Amino acid sequence: MEAKGAQITAVNAADKINKIRQILCGAIKDPVTDTYVPIPHSKRLGTLLECIEQASAKVLVVVPFKGIIYELAKEVGKHYSVGVLNGDVSLNQRNEIIAQFKHSTDPHVLLCHPKVMSHGLNLTEADTLVFYAPIYSNDEAQQVVERFNRPGQKNKMTVIRLGAHKLEWDIYRMVEGKKLTQDSILNLYKSITE
Repeated sequence: MEAKGAQITAVNAADKINKIRQILCGAIKDPVTDTYVPIPHSKRLGTLLECIEQASAKVLVVVPFKGIIYELAKEVGKHYSVGVLNGDVSLNQRNEIIAQFKHSTDPHVLLCHPKVMSHGLNLTEADTLVFYAPIYSNDEAQQVVERFNRPGQKNKMTVIRLGAHKLEWDIYRMVEGKKLTQDSILNLYKSITE
């Protein structure tokens, strides 16, 4: 596929789609300063807060981008106790946060990057799982769901997917159907640039 004479590869398309996804979530990485710049995301945040409010137990929120996870920790932290699990958090700190989630009142909400939702992790204290935005892997998505869909779960479980653009809903559908490929990434890119 070509755009203005330049060859667009699946890697280029995926990079551009990720930038759009970051914008939709509410924070984008500035390539010059290597910092995250928050952008307006009050509607999506408001929807997330409604989801948390309606939960009967604790809540897991899967956030695929590091930049927005810290913004969400600040914003959600104004209303609920929050723990963050991502690659910046050491294994010892993660274990402590998980133990607190399991055995204490706080944190009420865990904001998690999908890569740290490891096999064997049991988070049945949660009854609600929110995908703040789609992730690209069906296996990862299933693994995340299995963190609270485990023996010992006593709550009715709810899985919520948030999205603000057709692109995100298309990604959810492709991931659920295990149809996310290089060609589908190029087609997604084409669909948003035409």
